[in-house]
Amino acid sequence: MEFVKALLTLRYRPLSDTVIASVDALEAENSETSSVPDINAGVVRERLDADTTAEWIPFRDSQVLVGLEQMHASVRSYVDGMPPVVAQFVTDLIELARDSEDVSDSTSSLLKTHELKRRVDVSMLLRPVQLQPKRRASRATSKGVEAALHQVIENYENLPRPSIDEKSVASALRDLAMSISDGEGLTSERTVDATFNTISKSGMRSQRKKTELLALVNDLRDQRTWQSAIDKALTTPELVSNAESDAELNGAD
Repeated sequence: MEFVKALLTLRYRPLSDTVIASVDALEAENSETSSVPDINAGVVRERLDADTTAEWIPFRDSQVLVGLEQMHASVRSYVDGMPPVVAQFVTDLIELARDSEDVSDSTSSLLKTHELKRRVDVSMLLRPVQLQPKRRASRATSKGVEAALHQVIENYENLPRPSIDEKSVASALRDLAMSISDGEGLTSERTVDATFNTISKSGMRSQRKKTELLALVNDLRDQRTWQSAIDKALTTPELVSNAESDAELNGAD
């Protein structure tokens, strides 16, 4: 295995905050070309979490990473089940994108695609041993979270004259609902972090609603507290009603 090298390409686009990685080729270091597997044969797709999808191929009683897609990669690169070297490459690529950012033309910087190529020993791309099985929420619980989030989102959409900040919060919540919907019961920690940060930095008119919303999103970090998030979305007055009093808008208790 140590005589096989992988040609790895990673691409990152700040606008979508998504990294896509792929092994373009596997090369033998000697004449034993029969030991090099076909990177297009026997590919198995697997979700490492709701925001990260990996592709593996079998190789000498093990599995080798040949593809990866990770959303909200700038929040945190490492995911349990990912080869550590790939997480480091993702971090390096995002730092490269930040260093090359054109502050005078932010739109152009967001649309630019950044690329990183590495040639590594295939042993560095082996699937790591996972000591703990992935925790998955039931389909009913996942759908319950999705429905609860959409109810909160609808309240924002029905606000009279929603502010730019409130629109950005609604968009972040919609992104989170989609991640959970597509996540097969797995956590969406990266999207949760991104949503939490958006809400924290927003200038929402009601501080009480902001506090309750942050508590709801925080409950979505772990499936064991997803039911608590559902309960908050369905019963917390600040989240159920789209009416805001003058006291709330002034940040009063």
